[in-house]
Amino acid sequence: MRENAAGALGANAHKDRDWIDSIVLKPNPTSNAVGDSMNSQIATIVIVLTILVAAIAAPVVTFMWWKEKQKRIALDEELSVAGEAGQRAVEIGKKLFCEKNALAAKVAQMEQRFHPVVDLDAECAVLKEKIAVWTSEIAQLRASYQEKKAVYDRLLKEVAVFDEKLAFAEMGVYEPHFDFTDSEQC
Repeated sequence: MRENAAGALGANAHKDRDWIDSIVLKPNPTSNAVGDSMNSQIATIVIVLTILVAAIAAPVVTFMWWKEKQKRIALDEELSVAGEAGQRAVEIGKKLFCEKNALAAKVAQMEQRFHPVVDLDAECAVLKEKIAVWTSEIAQLRASYQEKKAVYDRLLKEVAVFDEKLAFAEMGVYEPHFDFTDSEQC
């Protein structure tokens, strides 16, 4: 079996095997030849299995490392994109905060300017009082108008009499202004 293993491993494998045997399996002066032969065969099997496992494990480990590296690269890219998105979000947040402060200042200014109007119930009460005052003033004006209209109509009638007399005078007809019953009384 040793020769098959040595043939399979090549010429250098024989040298390596001897070297490994000399290190791993130190000959025991008290052991017998059958025990030594069995120990060397076990050592050879262990060495061959170790080499086979290493030969199979190396590409598997390399493949796993490559996959993890690809995952890390993808995560780095996602992290970069997320970082940029985070920066944009912070910039937008700052802009919105400034706009909020500006709008809050405008609202405060408007509230101060329109403070009397803000309290609608109080403003309604004030307007109702004004309406009541104006309504009473309108009623007084109507009564005054009715009185003055009556005076105006009366004056129109009186003026109409004089207009009639003027119309006759323009035509040359005069009404006598005196009341004499006869001429001797003059």
